Amino acid sequence: MASTVSQFLCPDVIPKIFEHLLPGPEPGPDEFPLVKLDRQIRQRTLAFCARVCSEFTAPALDILWKCLDDVFPLLSILPSYVPHEKKFFGAITDDEWQRFQAYALRVRDIDLTFVERLSPAGLFDEIWLVLLQRSQGAAILPRLERLMMGDSLGGSMVMLGRTVSSLHLVIPRRSGGEFRAPDTLLDMVRPHLSHVTSLTIQETVVHQNHHFQTASLITTSIDFCSLTHLRTLSIVHKVYATPYVVQSLMDFPSLHRLSLTFEFLAEERATVAATKFAPGFFELQHLELTATYEDVAHFLEASEPAGIKTMAITREYSDVGFGNFTPFLDLEGSQEAYALIPRHVTRLALRFTSPLFSSNRSQAATLFASAPILPATLRTLPDLRELTVSFDGVYSFISDADLEELSETWSALERFEYNNTTSFYREELGAGPPAYNYAELPTFATLLAFAHAHPRLVQLSLPALSPENIPDIRPRVDSSHGLRHLRIQECIPGTNVIALALALECAFRHLELGDAQLAGSVRARGHGVELDKLTLILLALRTARDLGGFMA
Repeated sequence: MASTVSQFLCPDVIPKIFEHLLPGPEPGPDEFPLVKLDRQIRQRTLAFCARVCSEFTAPALDILWKCLDDVFPLLSILPSYVPHEKKFFGAITDDEWQRFQAYALRVRDIDLTFVERLSPAGLFDEIWLVLLQRSQGAAILPRLERLMMGDSLGGSMVMLGRTVSSLHLVIPRRSGGEFRAPDTLLDMVRPHLSHVTSLTIQETVVHQNHHFQTASLITTSIDFCSLTHLRTLSIVHKVYATPYVVQSLMDFPSLHRLSLTFEFLAEERATVAATKFAPGFFELQHLELTATYEDVAHFLEASEPAGIKTMAITREYSDVGFGNFTPFLDLEGSQEAYALIPRHVTRLALRFTSPLFSSNRSQAATLFASAPILPATLRTLPDLRELTVSFDGVYSFISDADLEELSETWSALERFEYNNTTSFYREELGAGPPAYNYAELPTFATLLAFAHAHPRLVQLSLPALSPENIPDIRPRVDSSHGLRHLRIQECIPGTNVIALALALECAFRHLELGDAQLAGSVRARGHGVELDKLTLILLALRTARDLGGFMA
């Protein structure tokens, strides 16, 4: 087989072919199920290719092992490691270590937080110590570029090296400000910050009287304002912002992406408004702000980040959860904040979250907007190509009237998503469907009109469709629309799913639905990606059409 392959493919070409199968980082919870499935299929395909012939093995494994979701695949290479005991029994031989190093050289991206969340404190210390002794104090992943890690001192000693350019730190504290992580961890991390160009700092407070974690206003352990060489900076926990902080960030000469969770103190807001800031953010193209609308408006007015192309605004509702909430989504000040969004953004994300959601998914609140979610100030953005609205821990829905109005805006729109992440978890936990007013949900006709009003639209996601007025025969419409990805998150009780699938199949002939055989194979192996009933029916109809049968 090897000689046959070498006759047709230059050895330099084979790695470039496999690069097209790069699985990439794990998709987020909002991502389309087919995207998650595609990543698993890519991983499985690379694993198969590695076994086909010797000339495929090395380049396929190079791509497959490039990004790891946790450390367990690496540990499984060593025979002396016993997975169910999570410890080593016996010494690591020279041959075993040589094989381990061959795989370790391939890893560029690894996430240790999954291991640290699931393992009791100190459980992995012995594992890190064994690896550190075997590597003689050197980092065990000599080509690692991106590292996501928590408060494990041993993990940092084993993983941190000069090749790491992207670092995500998750640092827990107990309520009252006490570190769970030792100061020696931060002392170890700080020297590496000089060669890190992308930094995420996530400090969370663990409250003793609750079984959940929530972000609090705390002083960061790392003076991020002094790290002026950074190209990417993300502050996940909430910090107090001052005019000094704003100006310092604006002065970063190469800052390309900024994500900031912040709050201005009441007495600082007037100071920020009165301060004349020196121009800055000359290289900034991606900006994410998590704050009240008033503070977002102050930040945008002060900094004037005119060159950004991607903008995200997250509004947290800390009083939502455990029955302690008002029935309205507080949007006071949203129109003023949205009016200050740079006019030439091409991608915009609006997020509405409850910090308590992660610990109490079944009690997420159905909230009604006190003002338009997508007001007129947003509809004037001339260059908008992608718009994502997501609800996490709370949920709302887009009405038929709203979707109909949006048919007249953003003619160049390519992606529109209105996602209710919470609804998936409520169904999973048996909490029942959200309290939709079926009469207000978008109809099939409005969905169709919205799509055809945006001829460049390739990705569309809606929380639900009205179960009424679904055509029971093929709609007589032009089926040449280029929509590739469609998601209806929930089929409302009473929906004729077969009729809906038939109508969608006729209206959007170019939907990417995946491969039926591969989808079934991955699901059968228990990899956890579940395709919804509507997608499965669409997949069956598409397969029949491709085979020249029904609806051909």
